[in-house]
Amino acid sequence: MGDLPRSVFSADFDSDGDKDLAVANRGCQYITVFMNNGDGTFADAINYGVGNNPNSVFSADIDGDDDFDLAVTNYTDDNVSILVNMSNITDVQREGIALSRQFPANVYPNPFNTSTTIQYSLGKPSSILVEIYDILGRKIDELTHDLQQAGNHQVTWNANSFPSGVYFYRIQGENYSNTGKMMLLK
Repeated sequence: MGDLPRSVFSADFDSDGDKDLAVANRGCQYITVFMNNGDGTFADAINYGVGNNPNSVFSADIDGDDDFDLAVTNYTDDNVSILVNMSNITDVQREGIALSRQFPANVYPNPFNTSTTIQYSLGKPSSILVEIYDILGRKIDELTHDLQQAGNHQVTWNANSFPSGVYFYRIQGENYSNTGKMMLLK
């Protein structure tokens, strides 16, 4: 389990008839999911990146496909992360609970002076492209473009050669993407 568990929610995330658990971990940037083995035990914990300091977790059919998705309130970011459950795909394709339709990301520090780190989590192995854009939408840097395993990842952007201003990161994978704003202050 993560740091400072704050909230727990139970639902059948993998549609096997057993209640699984999702835990919001207030002292970090992820939620933890425990899949029920059906015999009173749980599989190894799976962590899914969300915003800063997840405060509470709730499950409902958010996308209308008859399975449980997760909504997580993020205390420090003052936003909500949505993890969409893909339990209708085959077990061979599915790894763990859900594959986010976005890559929940955390950028720190933000605002930043010369460099910042972009953290994100993958629910399954994926070819990932992380790019930086200026305020006019022009691509100005590519941080990574490779196949990455499921789990937590981070890349650092060194902005020494760029002027102060607003920039955007874009994390893109197979049918998934996330874009966020960063502020460079020199």
